[in-house]
Amino acid sequence: MQEIKQFNEQRAEIYWWFSSLFSKELTDEELKAYQSQQVRGFLQGLSENEELKKATDSVIESLNKLQDREDAQLELSADFCELFLTSDKHAALPYASIYLDEGKLLNGKPAQEMAALMQEKGIQVDKNFNEPADHLAIELDFLAISSSAQTSLSKKPIWKQP
Repeated sequence: MQEIKQFNEQRAEIYWWFSSLFSKELTDEELKAYQSQQVRGFLQGLSENEELKKATDSVIESLNKLQDREDAQLELSADFCELFLTSDKHAALPYASIYLDEGKLLNGKPAQEMAALMQEKGIQVDKNFNEPADHLAIELDFLAISSSAQTSLSKKPIWKQP
């Protein structure tokens, strides 16, 4: 049982990490944090999993290369913009509605369904994050909360209302 709890905690951490990466561009301060012992330890811990080792080693190598660049934050911000903030013809927009809804518009059925699910579970999006509920960062955060809830030894998730 302890193994499952530890697995779910690590899974939640990974989901939260990815959620933070897909939510916005990294600031200088956030980028510097990637050089900290805490983050490097987290990444080293991930690399202990054989299935994650190659990808984690690649992330660590990229972070090491970024240390030598004075314009690292600016370059990463430009990459983020190019990847997620341009048109759907040239980017991977982080909204499920673009891919799953027939209309291919923001705030489509997937966004409405996710908003309803979050409301049902008593989860609210930070008002400062002005994105539809089907934004990838929100969905990853929801998965993290769900995984974290599974670490409780009770059979009832902690985020579910009585």
